Amino acid sequence: LRNRLRCAMLLDSLFSVSVFKSNVLPVEAVLGSLVPILRARKVIIKSIQTTPDSSLAKKSLSDKNALLDRLSSIVKERISKYRCKHELLSSDTSLKASVEIFEEISHSLNVADCSCSSIALITALRCVSDVEDSDQVKEIYSNAVKDWSMKKATKIHTCVFDDLVQRMPSLAAVVLIEPLCTAAKESVASFIKSESIRVLSIIYKHGTGKPQHDAEHNAEHSLSQKAISTMKDNCRNVASLLT
Repeated sequence: LRNRLRCAMLLDSLFSVSVFKSNVLPVEAVLGSLVPILRARKVIIKSIQTTPDSSLAKKSLSDKNALLDRLSSIVKERISKYRCKHELLSSDTSLKASVEIFEEISHSLNVADCSCSSIALITALRCVSDVEDSDQVKEIYSNAVKDWSMKKATKIHTCVFDDLVQRMPSLAAVVLIEPLCTAAKESVASFIKSESIRVLSIIYKHGTGKPQHDAEHNAEHSLSQKAISTMKDNCRNVASLLT
């Protein structure tokens, strides 16, 4: 366990902003590390859940929690900052990673696990060329909303949609509005209806927000013409939720 923690610390150093800026790591290496890390987190979570209540086990539990926190930080605080240069965008690699990460989301063990996988998915999507035009990306989130809204035993949590709206609002408008409208209309669960409308309201409110002083923030969080068009085209569908 200690060796695994040292390995995690090494990965923490490897996936730093300075290394990313140097372009030493190819996109395949960065995105290819996400699923193994997510699966390692699941193994640790399950191990923590089955740890016996003894003084010796408590020491082991502390190490397991430390490793879990470190792996979570690598995904959410380190790799999430990776930005693939435009000329290096690789849809095949990125989409393959996205599909594999979505499988991890579909088998989440808890909300924290789901959120970590969600941010990993967004990291991969940032490397997809013309991501808003990708039918495969649209299908991923359409399936996510369907699973979340229709299955009683779903492992997908609302954080998947909240994370996308917060980090890639333009893509969120393109891929989430239609399936969320459907969920709000067709789901039999009042919670799902309420959450669908809440996320939709955040998507639509985003376009009215004041610009930030940070130019990089504005570039990532401004809405594309396709997103604006999607929002306009679905105004009637959103309004119909009132009836």
